[in-house]
Amino acid sequence: MQEKFSGSVTLGYAALFLLLWLSHLPYVNWYPNESFTAAIPLVMIFSVTIAIAGIFCFFYDAKTDAVLFLFLGAAGFSGALRFVIYPNLAANTAPSMVDGWSSFFTGVVILYLWLASMKTNPFKQFFLLSLWLALFAMAITNWFSSMIFAYIGGYLGLLAAVLAGLYSASTVLPSKQSAA
Repeated sequence: MQEKFSGSVTLGYAALFLLLWLSHLPYVNWYPNESFTAAIPLVMIFSVTIAIAGIFCFFYDAKTDAVLFLFLGAAGFSGALRFVIYPNLAANTAPSMVDGWSSFFTGVVILYLWLASMKTNPFKQFFLLSLWLALFAMAITNWFSSMIFAYIGGYLGLLAAVLAGLYSASTVLPSKQSAA
């Protein structure tokens, strides 16, 4: 069963790259926050893809990745669902206290996953570290309406997206084997 689900890690990190890229672009003003509703179907598709990759990772013996994918898939889908159910909610376009706590607790989970993955691939470690810092900056943004932390968190989130993409690529590329 080991070889059967080996592509789930690659798929999960590739979908995380796309999800994080889309969700952090409004924070750095690359497109307006009001235009995020156009990206909601993609965010939902990527979130479901991440959750499916998490289920397959559970059977592949990648338990840390399974927790990461299932948790971020659920967080991404629930965040997108809020835009669908409450399209005119003030919290969709402005900082809110509830979003701050959501980012904080998501960051705590990512912090624990980062600590658990200290002896893994450096791309994965830097990805989890930058995602944790991005979520912490987003929590401060939502609690104190500090836009400087929105930019910091946005760029850290984009960095986390790029690192997720690099880690996904590193799982696809063949490793160098020494000539014996």
